[in-house]
Amino acid sequence: MATLEKIRSKGIILAFVIGFALLAFILGDFLGKGGGFLSNNQYEIAEIAGKSIPYQHYQSKVDYLTEINKLFSGKMSLDEQTLENIKEQAWQQIVKNNILTDEYKEIGIIVSPKEVEDMVWGSNIHPFIKQTFANPETGEVNPTDVKRFLQSLDADPSGSRRQYWTYLENELITERAFTKYNNLIKKGMFVTDVEAKESFIASNKQVDFSFIVKRYNSIADSTITVSESDINEYYNNNSKDYKQSASRNIDYVVFPINPSEEDDKDAEKWITNIKQDFVDTKESLEFANINSDVQSQNINYSKEALPLALKDILFDADKGFVYGPYKENNSYKLAKLVDVKNLPDSVKLRHIVIASQTGDKNIVKAQADSILNAIKTGSNFAELAKEFSKDQNSAPDGGDLGWIKDGQIEVLNDAFTGSKGEVKLIETGYGFHIIEILDQSAKSKKVNIAVIERKIVASSKTRQRVYAEASKFAGENRTIDLFKSTAAEKNYTKRVANNVSEVEKRISGLENPREMIRWAYKANINEVSEVFEFGDNYVVSALSNIKEEGIAPIKDVRTQIEFKVRQNKKAEQLIAQASKYASAKSIEEIASKENLQVQEATDITFNSYALPSAGIEPAIISTALNTAKGSVSAPIKGNNGVYIIQTNNIKEASEPTELKSESSKLLQMLESRENYEAFSALKKASNIVDKRGKFF
Repeated sequence: MATLEKIRSKGIILAFVIGFALLAFILGDFLGKGGGFLSNNQYEIAEIAGKSIPYQHYQSKVDYLTEINKLFSGKMSLDEQTLENIKEQAWQQIVKNNILTDEYKEIGIIVSPKEVEDMVWGSNIHPFIKQTFANPETGEVNPTDVKRFLQSLDADPSGSRRQYWTYLENELITERAFTKYNNLIKKGMFVTDVEAKESFIASNKQVDFSFIVKRYNSIADSTITVSESDINEYYNNNSKDYKQSASRNIDYVVFPINPSEEDDKDAEKWITNIKQDFVDTKESLEFANINSDVQSQNINYSKEALPLALKDILFDADKGFVYGPYKENNSYKLAKLVDVKNLPDSVKLRHIVIASQTGDKNIVKAQADSILNAIKTGSNFAELAKEFSKDQNSAPDGGDLGWIKDGQIEVLNDAFTGSKGEVKLIETGYGFHIIEILDQSAKSKKVNIAVIERKIVASSKTRQRVYAEASKFAGENRTIDLFKSTAAEKNYTKRVANNVSEVEKRISGLENPREMIRWAYKANINEVSEVFEFGDNYVVSALSNIKEEGIAPIKDVRTQIEFKVRQNKKAEQLIAQASKYASAKSIEEIASKENLQVQEATDITFNSYALPSAGIEPAIISTALNTAKGSVSAPIKGNNGVYIIQTNNIKEASEPTELKSESSKLLQMLESRENYEAFSALKKASNIVDKRGKFF
């Protein structure tokens, strides 16, 4: 009680102390390295049109799309490539939404509920709906089926149907809004009669001309002096040509974690020790699959189909014989002859697949038994397959699978042990298959084998030894010069990954190297990393070059600029030399004096891409189309040398009798460009800053 009174009496002071402490805590959180008010950008995954996109928003979009993908595919887990595709899809959706939402508001684009209804069950059913609800036989959508599905949404306790529909409806609205936006732009496009006429004439005018060329490589590089001021002047005048994206150059040394000789012996010892148990067991296939590193397939082999190592040993052996251990493909193996039968090579089947969406095996089994009994009492197999089979590839054909070979569909291997005309029920991991054997090929001897495989893998001791070697290399060579010299001295193979972007996901020969790429974007130039582990490799890397977004520094493009300046100086020399032939009457006269070959170009138009034997030369083509017949041109600077041309023949295009087809062609070209150029322009104007590389 006394203590309570003390607290009460000191209440104002205590409140001040607690308040001050709380304020200090909050300010510390805001101002400190860990986050808050002034450091929220560490949780920013992008900036789009001035808007900050938090990592949490992106991740929630990824999570949502992942769940939708699982729902559509029926899979509980997704492979790495699918997950990467989902991340990219989430990013593109965020970019598109943040760029276009304001555009839509500004110009008044909306998608009304009536439009959605029309796309779902009206007179303009959207392809998304057709893909989901169309009758597979007619390709048509029955609006009643769609309405019935929508009415059932609340009756689904899992909520998966509503989740599915919400996603589908959002996709319809998004796609329709974007189509409206593009159509608005397209409606503003037109081609005038003057444009159509000029295009027609330009496309149909043809010229034939002769040309000579004196190539730049006719002048030795050593005779051309390129000064520092030449390089600086060219760079200043053409810097826009040297825009670059942010990237890194990474040198790296790989230390493979290969199994040692001791690891090889351990694998051989293990499989030798298990051999007797394999010989004794009656459940050979189950025993193999429990103990093997690779699942043994339940396949009946002809002699020709047996693996090469077993062909002449097991096919004529006694049942129960175990061969091995033998070494194959970096593994030790035991192979046991489990059974010998006379079986067909192939059977003609039809089936009905019964699978449960709820996972209740008893319900599935009861339905399968009911259908099986109906078939045995005379019901039409094909009609039942169309109505009940979950295999939508074969159901429209009455469940017909055609001819299948032994082992082609492992879950149906039991079909090869039956007789023609037999109807059987087979349980698989997917549910139940009711199969009917329609026909069989001739029977022949087949053997069933079980294989135990023990892979030769690096032990923890081996991994520690390789890690110690990589760690020593990283620790003793902390500069890039030491990194390179020591790698050469020890005969390590130094690899290079150039121009690696911040969001790059692949580097040749490395498994998921994102950690190294993220390191490169935090490291300083010439810095050496610690040891990375990628799959069966340890890796040490060094950052050899940094390129930031913007104009490349002159030192990085010096070689390119020097080449351009030297080529321009050669062009000036060649043009000066050719100017003495200004009064020449024919191109042959110049060719004779310069010992050059006269070459021909025929049927050249504005649409021509290149000259025969000369390459891509737009300046030459343009000059030829605007030079009078018979005239010898002045020297022309081209991509590969300096040219002189003489026009021999001009086929002028006749006046078009109508411009409709030319106008349509030009308009179609404009509209096709709009599909990507309009959105690309919006993206460029939005100044997107992509920071995904910080997180993934």
